[in-house]
Amino acid sequence: MFHLARSVYKHWNLREQHDILILGLDKSGKTSFIETLKAYLLKPSKALDRIQPTIGQNVSFVSIDSHHIWKIIDVSGQESFRYLWDSYFNKENIHAVVYVVDSSDPDRLQESVDELRARYLANPPAVQIPIAIIINRADLCLDISLFIDKFTELMIDLDVKRSNVFQISSDQPQDLHDSIQWLRTQLDENKDVISPSYR
Repeated sequence: MFHLARSVYKHWNLREQHDILILGLDKSGKTSFIETLKAYLLKPSKALDRIQPTIGQNVSFVSIDSHHIWKIIDVSGQESFRYLWDSYFNKENIHAVVYVVDSSDPDRLQESVDELRARYLANPPAVQIPIAIIINRADLCLDISLFIDKFTELMIDLDVKRSNVFQISSDQPQDLHDSIQWLRTQLDENKDVISPSYR
């Protein structure tokens, strides 16, 4: 009887874990996005002016609510580390991708588009993975529509099944509301394609 009760208790207290891959060029604001996400969820977070560039990868866990946890995999965007992107992008247990773009640096827009296109061309099954494209530092952008249009066209061209483009200011946690709610909905609706793990 004790073992049955313990099993039932454990089952009811398991949380769904979704693995979220964070990609983007160096200095796009990937780590800032993660820390702002923590602030949005009222979790302890680093001050944005104390964030160091990611070397290799960083993994963190964020409790979204009492039943859901996100394992966030932040992979360096430096050119010498981008070869690592494919080793994550093609994994069957990646539940969503967040692609962060620095809209205050329009000279790198095409490079950012090309890098994302290359991931999909190298990993065709990735069209099944929900992707949120985060146009970061939108408050510093002179032509935000150019960024939105470029990535919207890319998603249509690649026939990505679940994608959306969001604009945020990296220091405003409330700006993340729409993208986080969209991701939560996509993860829930995409369970039949990519099942969560439990912990």
